[in-house]
Order: sequence, then C-alpha cells, then structure tokens
Amino acid sequence: MKRDNGVDLDYYKENFISRRVAHRIRQREYQL
Repeated sequence: MKRDNGVDLDYYKENFISRRVAHRIRQREYQL
C-alpha cells in the first residue's frame, strides 16, 4: 500500500533540505 501524502511529503522535505544546504554551500564558495 502507498501513502501518497506521507511519502511525497517526506520526499519533498528531504529534497528541499538538500537544496537549501547546497545553496548555502554555493553561497559560501562565492563569498570566498
């Protein structure tokens, strides 16, 4: 059985966090 809401929310959360971290790392590289 699939929990579309739960699975999608978890997936988007992880994806969003990873994008945020990558964005911060890129900003640090540009600042340096």
